[in-house]
Parts: sequence; structure tokens; C-alpha cells
Amino acid sequence: MAGRPPRDDGKLRVALHINNGYRYACTQPWTIDEKTGKKKYRQVYWGQVDENLKFFPSVKYIYASDEEKAGLDFPPEWDLSEIRKLSGMREKGRPAFDGTDANRFYGDIWLLEQIAQESGIRKDLEVVFDGNKELVDDILTLAMFPYVTGFTYNRVARWQKIAKSPSTRELTPSTITLLSQTITEAHRMKLLKLRANRLHKDEVCAVDSTSRSAYGKSLTDIRWGKNKESLPLEQTVEVVVYC
Repeated sequence: MAGRPPRDDGKLRVALHINNGYRYACTQPWTIDEKTGKKKYRQVYWGQVDENLKFFPSVKYIYASDEEKAGLDFPPEWDLSEIRKLSGMREKGRPAFDGTDANRFYGDIWLLEQIAQESGIRKDLEVVFDGNKELVDDILTLAMFPYVTGFTYNRVARWQKIAKSPSTRELTPSTITLLSQTITEAHRMKLLKLRANRLHKDEVCAVDSTSRSAYGKSLTDIRWGKNKESLPLEQTVEVVVYC
């Protein structure tokens, strides 16, 4: 029989796929076409692979379930060290000299989490992002971080080591960039519509936007411009919804 024999362990082989000069880590799961009875393949991309066979996970891989990740069979010669860095797999709790210490910094984040729950923001976000609670935890963490600390996003991962946050993933600048790239205008409009539907007769929903100077340059949301003092600094545009 020609071709590679089918696997009996349920795993998917990850192979190198080159498209328009880009190198991707790809699997090809198949289903049976009900009309023809033949196998129908589709390509799933999990990240990119450089010339040294180092794998760089994409958002698809980062937010995949543990079962999906366990079902991927990577070639043994590939370098998978970036998986641990970008996925943020680390021990919980703050740094300790002896063993794992308990986290003490949770009061302000606990309050914001209760507000997100009682106001329906968490539920609306879960609807917008198709029930992906891990993704919603990351978004809520990024929403709370500047409000609580006043710092820019390049300090999120450092802050997570000493303070508890909704997300258990280490949100490095690379991870934040990948996350922000997945949020579309359709997501924003769906969220605003859900928030507006929660308003009662005597309530209002107001939206305000502003720009803020940023000294970092590694996030995709930063744009060149001038602030109100006409200083030539990078800018981030922030939108606040009052309901």
C-alpha cells in the first residue's frame, strides 16, 4: 500500500510547510466527505519555524487546549524552547528563597474581578471570544494592569511574579503582541453591542477615547504621533466605555 500508514495513537504529525517564503509548523487533519466518501484534508498552522528548526508558537497554539497540544507530534530535531517562554508556563506564587511562597497581593485585583463579574463584563467577553476563558483572563489582566500600577505593558510579566492576576499565563511583550493582533473591529463592536443591551431605561453608555505617550516600541498598538504637549513620542490610543 502506497503512502505513510495511519497512526493508531491519535496524534497529529507536525510538518514543515513553506508558503510564499514563510516556514510554518503545519498539521493536516482530515475528515470523510459524505458525498464522495473520500478523505478531505485541511491545513492548520501552529506557528513559524526558522532556518535552524526553532519553533515559534502562534496564537493558535498558545490558546489551544491541553488536549490539542498533547496531540501534536513535533519532529524530534525541532527546537521547542520558545513554547515555554511564550506560553508562560511557570510556577504560581511569588519568588521565594525556599520552596513556593503564598501570594499576598490580591486585594485590588480581587475587587476589579468582582466588578467584572457583577457588571457582566466577563460574561460579555466570553460571548465575544466564543467561551475562551483563558483568553478572557488575559484581556482582563491587560485591562486591570495599567489601572492598578500605572505602568506600560512591558512590565506585565514582571508584575505577575509578585501579584496575582486573572491570567495564569506569563504575559510577555511577545505574547501581548500576538494577543492584540487577534482582537478585531468585529470583536469590539460585538462587545459594545452587548454592553448597550445591558442598559436600563435611565442608564447611559458613554465612550471616550484618548491618546497616551509611550516610551516603548515593541507593541503593535503603538503609533507615531504627538501628544498634547507636542512632544514627538510614540502614542497608544485608549478607549474607555462608561456604562
